[in-house]
Amino acid sequence: MKKILFLSAICAFFVLKSNTATAQVTANSNIAVKINAITELVADNTALVPFDFTTTSELENGITQTSAVNLAYKSNKITKISIHASTANFSGTSGTPMPSTVIQFRKTGGIFAALTGTTPIDFSTSQPRGTGNFNLDYKVVPGLTYDPAIDYAITVVYTLSVQ
Repeated sequence: MKKILFLSAICAFFVLKSNTATAQVTANSNIAVKINAITELVADNTALVPFDFTTTSELENGITQTSAVNLAYKSNKITKISIHASTANFSGTSGTPMPSTVIQFRKTGGIFAALTGTTPIDFSTSQPRGTGNFNLDYKVVPGLTYDPAIDYAITVVYTLSVQ
């Protein structure tokens, strides 16, 4: 009987010991992630894009600057890019105001469209998430209407918007 009690005690010891070794305790933590809509737009040529008209043919037919500006964007949303002039007319000292509508633009290889003054034009819709870039060409066709001046200037504004 002592042997049975002794063997039972040893078995109970090992059973209790094995249960203690495999017992687990767990704990949880929660992680909250907030991702805001992030957009970035960079124009690589923010300096003056020069147009120097020296002939009547250039004034009447325009001068084209290919790849005048490269626009690079980054976004975690689908976006669109619009373009407009900051003012309806060029600044300058001439007597006749030159409207921003003499400026035409296109994605390189596309079809030219005239600026519509200060009203934004969506010209690059459904830009996918991620990064990308493209070049813009400009064409300026002032015609023979405006006074000679060396200081006509205007700012073109690009806007990246979440769709």
